[in-house]
Amino acid sequence: MMKEDVLLEGWEKTKLGKYLYLKNGYAFKKTDYVEKSKHSYPIIRISDINNFTATDKNAIHTNYIAKGFELEKNDLLIAMSGATTGKLGVYKGNIPAYQNQRVGNLKLIGKGDSQFRNYLMLSLQELIEKLAYGGAQPNISGKIIEDIDINLPPLPEQQYLSQKLTALLDEVVQTKQRLEAIPALLKQFRQSVLADAVSGRLTEAWRNTKGIKKNWKYEKAQNICDKVQSGSTPRGNPFGKNGTIPFLKVYNIVNQTINFDYKPQFITIEDHSKRSTALPNDILMNIVGPPLGKIAILTEQYSEWNINQAITLFRVNKEILNYKYLYFLLCEGSFIREIEHNLKGSVGQVNISLSQCRDMIIPTPPLEEQTQIVQKVETYFALADEIETQVNAALENVNLLTQSILAKAFSGELSAEWRKENSQLI
Repeated sequence: MMKEDVLLEGWEKTKLGKYLYLKNGYAFKKTDYVEKSKHSYPIIRISDINNFTATDKNAIHTNYIAKGFELEKNDLLIAMSGATTGKLGVYKGNIPAYQNQRVGNLKLIGKGDSQFRNYLMLSLQELIEKLAYGGAQPNISGKIIEDIDINLPPLPEQQYLSQKLTALLDEVVQTKQRLEAIPALLKQFRQSVLADAVSGRLTEAWRNTKGIKKNWKYEKAQNICDKVQSGSTPRGNPFGKNGTIPFLKVYNIVNQTINFDYKPQFITIEDHSKRSTALPNDILMNIVGPPLGKIAILTEQYSEWNINQAITLFRVNKEILNYKYLYFLLCEGSFIREIEHNLKGSVGQVNISLSQCRDMIIPTPPLEEQTQIVQKVETYFALADEIETQVNAALENVNLLTQSILAKAFSGELSAEWRKENSQLI
């Protein structure tokens, strides 16, 4: 909005209620609700307003005709209570449809540009949200909204700003959509890198440079790991005894890391199971799902850990396996996908047995090649992480761009050139 001491030629300082009024909805009773049919009408509630659009896609229906509360195409609706107070949506559903209570319908008074109205309200959304949070329960009245001070341009300038904003904000939306698509592409890229890693394609050029042929073995995990073991749950209630050994559960494995936002519980040495002891650099995998196959490398934060029965650990034989290579192999997911394929149609909890883990076939290149694979995967992943960081930063900027553009529009900056060229219309 403009500074209070500056008013552009032709602009009017006024109350929002002089430009539009807020019409409240109808208080339907639960007994008015019916199954959707050819003869029923949608009731648009706050939950039907999302992403600046209101639709009847998931609306409840009624046979009751609430005269005076009909919606029209392109009506601008606003949530007036609840956690999403202030959210706006242009109605794009079927008609006739009816407006529920606590859903406001922002109607123009006299002449005005409806698209300009939409952008004006979008620019005021943050202020409306602040006004609504005066009490414990977010809530706003039509009177408070109509009492907001605005600086209103003349109708021709409203129409110009409407067209200009539509063009600019469409570009913002398209840019945002392109940016939001990149993480999925990066996920595919990482998966492709892992697939090439465990098939030998990733190090094919390296082998050619060294003048060596592919010399991979395919061994069961139990034959090339020092330990493949599921965890166990201590009996009784051992967690309130000032223990020192962290006890990990499945929810501690998040996004291929051990997540300490979920603090591990601790058990005493007496309750500690040697069978379930995990050490730094052990590879952990959850075997109870869904979902199955969350993977993590155990950190060095503690010298030893206990794991529960929903987790299996893999401890490599260092003379045969690079632990990071095994980690990337498990992250690639072929083993899990095969298990899930065999479990297809299973209902409820699904499990990977310890014997399946021990019998898992591991493609095993020579150690030198495993080291090359790990280095290449880490290099490619670091590149993907850097791109993702840049994309996230760009998305933050794009999310701020809409309000920046709106601010320029309602300060008059966006239409400054237009005013010079069209002074006769002001």
